[in-house]
Amino acid sequence: MQTATNRASLLKQLDGIQQRIQEWSDQWFETDDARWFFAHAQAYILRQIIANIRTFPEAERDVLLRVSIHFGKSFLEAILKEESKPFWRDVLEEVGPPPIWSSDQWERAFAACKLVRRAEDGRMRMPTPPIRADVEACGALMANVHITKDLPAALRSESVRISPQSYSNLVIFVEAGAESAIRKLRWWGMEQLELTIKRRFVPRLEKMWRNQVYRDLYEQDVPPEDPKFTEQVQWVP
Repeated sequence: MQTATNRASLLKQLDGIQQRIQEWSDQWFETDDARWFFAHAQAYILRQIIANIRTFPEAERDVLLRVSIHFGKSFLEAILKEESKPFWRDVLEEVGPPPIWSSDQWERAFAACKLVRRAEDGRMRMPTPPIRADVEACGALMANVHITKDLPAALRSESVRISPQSYSNLVIFVEAGAESAIRKLRWWGMEQLELTIKRRFVPRLEKMWRNQVYRDLYEQDVPPEDPKFTEQVQWVP
């Protein structure tokens, strides 16, 4: 009974985090802020974890939820810190160097996103451009912070490790989150072309980086995802 109560609390906490991240993604999307791309993918991933937690082994479910809460909360806190800065700081950044040399990795990523956005604004673009280099570049910068900072910290925070197979299965949701963001970014024809290229010809670099995190921490290889797990996944919007 206690386990069920604790798990319900963890699920509620994680759902609250994903909702807040999704709200920021929607707000950024409406204002053409490139940070929406990574935030959309992150919220999508967390929703899949919530919806499919029963698909993982019973003994690992609470650990998976706590790890997800840890890295989701870290990202949300970075957003709130950035968005609560004094209004005059943006003005200073317009006339001086942005905080790309900050010791805070998220602050550097957000500053770099502004730089690539300004570069994109300087180009002649169509009203609905098929290529948005600034959005995907910003997404890659933010994903790098997540993979090199938040994810390892979340894994280290638990005394009980996630098994290599469950970790591999978890990455299925990561790939789906990236694809969901691409679908939102592209008009239909370009979206289908890019997804085909990514799936067939481009190495899954982000998956390789995430697997490397696990190897570095636990000195264990990550196996391929389990087809039986994939068959049981219940995808949610």
